[in-house]
Amino acid sequence: RDFCLSRGLGDVYKRQFVQSMKPLQDIVASPPAYAKHHHAFVSLLRRLLEFDPAKRITVEEALTHPYFQLDPHDFPP
Repeated sequence: RDFCLSRGLGDVYKRQFVQSMKPLQDIVASPPAYAKHHHAFVSLLRRLLEFDPAKRITVEEALTHPYFQLDPHDFPP
């Protein structure tokens, strides 16, 4: 295994693993009544779980994400 990583083959395995994963919106399902909130939540989650650390959202960016701007009273009962 260490041999594969030192030869650059580890990147191939990482890429294959990530490509084999289910889309995030398929894993985090929600009722239609939460559509607006669900879209914002999946957007935030996608940015938090970004594989490339250089592209991943920072804490400061996360706290200003539109998901946290949603009015709590907009959520269905």
